[in-house]
Amino acid sequence: TVPVSSRYSMARSRLLAAFLLLVACERPGGSLKIEVVDEETGKPTPARVSLIDERGKAWVAEDALPVAADCAEPFPPKYGPSSRLPPDGKSVWNPYTDEVQFYVDGTARASLPPGRYRATAYKGLEYAPTTTTVTVPESGTVQARLALRRWINMPERGWIGSDDHLHISRTSPDDDERIAMWMQAEGLDVANLLQMGTPHGIGAAPQRDFGKASVFRRGESRLVSGQENPRTTNFGHSIILGASTYIDFLKSYLVYGDFFRAAAQEGALSGYAHFGTSGARNGLAVDAPRGEIDFLEVLQVQELETQVLYEMWNLGFALTPTAGTDYPCGGIASLPGQERFYTQIEGNPSYETWLAGLGAGRTFVTNGPMLAFTVDGHGPGASIELAAPGTVDVVAEVRFDPATDRIDALELVRGGEVIARATEMKEPGRIALVGSPMMERSAWLALRATGTKVRTGVGGEHLPAKGHTAQVRVVVRGTPSVAEQPAGIEEARRSLERVNELEVFVSKARIPEADRVGLLEAIRHAQEAYRAASKQ
Repeated sequence: TVPVSSRYSMARSRLLAAFLLLVACERPGGSLKIEVVDEETGKPTPARVSLIDERGKAWVAEDALPVAADCAEPFPPKYGPSSRLPPDGKSVWNPYTDEVQFYVDGTARASLPPGRYRATAYKGLEYAPTTTTVTVPESGTVQARLALRRWINMPERGWIGSDDHLHISRTSPDDDERIAMWMQAEGLDVANLLQMGTPHGIGAAPQRDFGKASVFRRGESRLVSGQENPRTTNFGHSIILGASTYIDFLKSYLVYGDFFRAAAQEGALSGYAHFGTSGARNGLAVDAPRGEIDFLEVLQVQELETQVLYEMWNLGFALTPTAGTDYPCGGIASLPGQERFYTQIEGNPSYETWLAGLGAGRTFVTNGPMLAFTVDGHGPGASIELAAPGTVDVVAEVRFDPATDRIDALELVRGGEVIARATEMKEPGRIALVGSPMMERSAWLALRATGTKVRTGVGGEHLPAKGHTAQVRVVVRGTPSVAEQPAGIEEARRSLERVNELEVFVSKARIPEADRVGLLEAIRHAQEAYRAASKQ
């Protein structure tokens, strides 16, 4: 037998040896220099990078770009390894690949244990991801060069991409360069940084300027300040884009119309976030009849939800679809711009031409697929008129990167119903749909693409790949308008029931008198509109 003291000594020696072996495995043995370049120009370009060793462990470069965002509420841990941001301040979690990643301004350096590594560079939706493998030696420096290729150039086609819902604090000019570089790495042309409001004041993501004074450009990326305010449980979360000041009415916070009218006076645009569901359905029912709502956010957290949008269109309200990530507050971890909307602009890209295109309804939303859609030569946001019932010429296509997306179908939607569907790829990454549907009465038309992401995300699931255009309105003379048809009339009846219930709630609720008076005035205006529309 071995004495107890000897056994203890041997066990201690084994533990010490195991610890030293572990330290040796983790001790940096060499240096990896990462260089990300634009294949077309050969110049370094900002990008998001993943660096994974043979065991599947993610590493972060020492000089990765700092990232920081701001959200008023914490999230439950069930949403993944990072409900907001990893604690190092230099990395993000990608739900599409279930990996921790980081940002670089073209170059970065990482000290790593010896071994083989897989490095991948990403740059938003228009660039194909590129991957290389490299072996880090026990000493010295090795280089990984990643050349990003643009599989499609939407600005050259007259469309620029934006995320309408980012909560990133910008309180001094020092923040501009850092945040703009970050947005460049995601290939965002317009990044809307929203100051978040509450009934008691600013809740999160404060902005130092608004309107033109807030615009900061680095390369093709522009930062613009906006607001998610007002926002309440009963009436939803609203967004205002393009106002020259932060609009707030704390003494009548529930009267959203006051905010929207003030925004309109400045040439700004107002809309509802989070698909228009939950409390926002109440807000839309009250505010839409006054023509004070410009857009509705329909793509977020990997979901495309169009039910409320279709309801609004069937009521005759021309809301423009937009998309945004609600980064980092979107319930599950997200990346800036992973859901975005593209706006067709007239003239050179600028803050003004972007806002004008959004106001005209020339948009499509996407998390990967790129859509093109015309009706008799007119694109999303247009209104065309037929002298009598007849056919219209529809030309549509979806383009996508087969390395990241798999699109199963391209669908033509009329009044909420699919009337044509294409599934055959004319060439890799392209599905086309051409037809001449009969228009017997006035209706709206839109294009929708559905599919899945190629790589699996959290839990090994294939997340959806989706896109949807704004409507093209077709007016057929001598036929009922969209709102006067059965679907519109039924929707008006449901909306009337909703605002009638709201009238009772507001009359009895314990709310400030200014809120009560303003809300009841807006509700009664909506009641009159829905009664007329529902023939009651």
